[in-house]
Amino acid sequence: MEENGGGKKLLIFICCAVCAVLLSFFIFNILIPGVTPEKEDIPDTVTTTPEESSAPTGTTPEQLAAHLRAFDTDFTVSAGSLEALLAETYTLYPELVMYYSGMSYRASAIGIRVNMSYRFPAEVDVAVTDSREGFCELIRQGLASASPELYIVVTGCADNPPSVADIIIETHKTDYIDYMGYTGGETSYTSNDFTDVLAYSVSLEYFTDSESLRGFKEQTRDAVDALSAELFFDGQSALERELAIHDAIIERCSYASDETDNFLYHTAYSAAVLGKSVCQGYAELAALLFTSAGIENYYVEGESKGVGHAWNIVRLGDGYYHVDLTWDDPITDGGEDMLRYDYFNLTDEMLSADHSWDASVYPACVSDEFMRDSIGEISR
Repeated sequence: MEENGGGKKLLIFICCAVCAVLLSFFIFNILIPGVTPEKEDIPDTVTTTPEESSAPTGTTPEQLAAHLRAFDTDFTVSAGSLEALLAETYTLYPELVMYYSGMSYRASAIGIRVNMSYRFPAEVDVAVTDSREGFCELIRQGLASASPELYIVVTGCADNPPSVADIIIETHKTDYIDYMGYTGGETSYTSNDFTDVLAYSVSLEYFTDSESLRGFKEQTRDAVDALSAELFFDGQSALERELAIHDAIIERCSYASDETDNFLYHTAYSAAVLGKSVCQGYAELAALLFTSAGIENYYVEGESKGVGHAWNIVRLGDGYYHVDLTWDDPITDGGEDMLRYDYFNLTDEMLSADHSWDASVYPACVSDEFMRDSIGEISR
């Protein structure tokens, strides 16, 4: 009887142990799943969104460039580094920097999902240059052709971005006909963290439409060439050429007192072709002819008798002199044409009696070697 009782106790003990093991398995694997660090949860299938299930593209710069040229806003690339891919793409295709506005991205199951935004909704005519000199030339060409919009990408200038305003001012000094007709404009440029490329958007404004202005420029250039051929000859001194220019403009042009608000009459075109202009046109045409004659000269902006005014400074020998063609072509009470030399080759001291200007911008005119008193010695 005792042995039978011991067997029952052993059977009860075994049953209790089995129940304890089953209870522990139930608690740790059913009620508290994943608490065992050794267990790796590997699902039988991967659930993706419809966007993420599309095949990724853009693993090469060429493929990414195709997205950017198509102005795609949402696409997936499989590159390991999106920044590196963009940097390589913009290096190979710098014109695409013009369109970049910004982006956001996130990793998906099969690649990098990109949301791209653009500065323009469609392709524009982008010029690309790799130098500051090239950039300056593109701005000058835009002015010369009276282009209303310029889109320029320049590399290698990120540390010192070119100033469009400075280039326009310099064009006025060196290539006035290219500059002629320009009245204002706006410039903006963008860059990004992936490249040293700068993307410029330049808006240029003119007093008339581009086609008409291009015609005015061509006619002005032809008129200057014709006058140069007529006035200059071998063996002439610089003073003789200056005097010939002074007299020719005054004889061919009259002051447009009734057109002071019309920008056309502020151009060299009005003086050279129409024969009627205001001070700006006189001085601009004189500057073109002085340059054609090989005379160093400056177009001067200042005031005369309290009114905005323009005239010229020329270099003769080692000295500089003021010459004001407008005031040497006065308007008489009777309407007669007059030619005088009251404002021909004056010093700063002489001209300051009724003119004012920023003397720090222009050469000092202090020499008296070729002042107006020398005119009587010239035979023409």
